[in-house]
Amino acid sequence: MMRISKCHFGNPCRLCKCFILYTDRDKGTSLNPYGIVAEPYEITEDRCLALCLSDKRCKTVVYGLVGGRNIFACEFYENDDTMDFIYVPFVNSYIPRKGECDTSCKHFILSKMIYFSHILKLGSILLMAYARQFKLSKRSLQQIQ
Repeated sequence: MMRISKCHFGNPCRLCKCFILYTDRDKGTSLNPYGIVAEPYEITEDRCLALCLSDKRCKTVVYGLVGGRNIFACEFYENDDTMDFIYVPFVNSYIPRKGECDTSCKHFILSKMIYFSHILKLGSILLMAYARQFKLSKRSLQQIQ
């Protein structure tokens, strides 16, 4: 029987061995992701990580539960600096390991990514600001406690 680590989200993570895992860590609010996943209800940990491995720009991926109703964040950053990580429960940050990953991403259905530049063009910046503000308010409450 396979043991599931408590730092993962219910399913065994096959691609996690290709990443350095930072449990309960998110990127600081001063940094914006260059991309986010288009289907937050459908994304799994492995599909999020597969999308990062398939994108040359991805240096850090943030995945985790960000709200009720099983909404998961899957955000992609070009920066791999660990000094800007902050504590956020149920959110993990992953940095791809150097070298090739011996686990294939071919059997994962790659999700669509929304690039930050496209979000600006579509006028959806309000949605991103709301999501960031929601994350900020949760962080503020946790820091007070």
